[in-house]
Amino acid sequence: MKKSKAITIAVFLLSFGVAFAGENEFGIADSSEGKSIVAIAGGDLMDAASGKSVEAGGPLDLPTTQRVELAFDADIRYDENIDLAPDGFERDGFTYTFSPDVLFRLMGDDFTEQMLTVGYSPTLYFDDVDHDLNINHDFDGVYRWNSGRTIVTLTGQYSHVEGNNGRDLSKQGEALFLREQRRAESDRYSAELNIDYAISSLVDADLRVGYQRADFDTLNSYATYGTELALLYGGRDAITRIGPYVGYERVDAQANADQNAFQAGGRVEWKYSALTSFYGQAGVDSRDFEGSGAAGTSDEIVWAAGLRWSPDEMFSSELAFDRSVLPSVTSNGQNYVISTISLAIRKEFLWSCFVRGVGSYSWSEYDSTVSGVSVARQDDYYSAYIELGHEITDRGEVSVFYNFLENDSSLALQSFQNNTVGLKIAFEF
Repeated sequence: MKKSKAITIAVFLLSFGVAFAGENEFGIADSSEGKSIVAIAGGDLMDAASGKSVEAGGPLDLPTTQRVELAFDADIRYDENIDLAPDGFERDGFTYTFSPDVLFRLMGDDFTEQMLTVGYSPTLYFDDVDHDLNINHDFDGVYRWNSGRTIVTLTGQYSHVEGNNGRDLSKQGEALFLREQRRAESDRYSAELNIDYAISSLVDADLRVGYQRADFDTLNSYATYGTELALLYGGRDAITRIGPYVGYERVDAQANADQNAFQAGGRVEWKYSALTSFYGQAGVDSRDFEGSGAAGTSDEIVWAAGLRWSPDEMFSSELAFDRSVLPSVTSNGQNYVISTISLAIRKEFLWSCFVRGVGSYSWSEYDSTVSGVSVARQDDYYSAYIELGHEITDRGEVSVFYNFLENDSSLALQSFQNNTVGLKIAFEF
């Protein structure tokens, strides 16, 4: 079944050390830490009411075809540690989630190749421990304009997450949200403008400007905005593009020093086919801290890389690496450097059966942003998700799943372990 789950991630938003909420920990469906990808669900384009192609007008001169896609999924799960609490404070129980999706899309097939998609996905969550009904909200939007020489992409996201929320851990990178913030209530906002301009047939300029914000009721909120410019040699249609990049990021964090981060390094892109590609970026993150008693400066090596491999339509995989500098939302006056490796796979078998797996490991080292204060915290974080399912129709599937989370921290109250098993059903229309 082709899932249209709002808007799925597929284009790395690299270099903003603190990107997308919390740990970011935002995802490949992403994702690797602080990165994200954007891809749109497949399918023929047509008018939702008549089933025919239609003309679309308006100030954006949006194109000739439109479509509305609807889907939903629901699950019941047993959770042995519903609060992700440390040893001795666990509560267990059954949880129930229901998540409908609506995706509206306009797309053109003329030379300009304009595209607009808007998605909304609420998630209703209920558990038999607190007997509370919580509702999460996820909005996504993408506008893309391609003139041939210039490609402009504008993306935006908003997410409201309530406590004990039952997030979808089948998405690569989603589990990373839970390490520091666990299941705290939050509102997250993000926007990015990307301009890819062909200076010549062999040289492209890639400019990105982005803003991220995470507001918490009980944890430290923060906002970050920044820009990055890369010059890539090889040409837009080349198998390989390579070149340098420079970037700047500003971090305004609650209960932490404000930060200015400057980044520089190199990037390489390799696209063997539509199903096999590689993206890599590595450089130096040099930041200074502002405010009375701030620590001064810090320098770290950072990187992000992703390999996608799909030898055929029956198998797909994505391997991601990341090392980023992020502000802590739980510990005042601290940053942490987190290194992550994650793998996501899906394999289809005979009789419409499939297996989906997502796993990650991250290692975090904390450091003080206050002069004269030392920090010794280190965390090792493991996550694993496996799902076995059957496509009962070409638009519906049923599956069973298991999820494991463990944070092994040098601070006992930051450690936890969680095992979850459940049954899921999903349909698209």
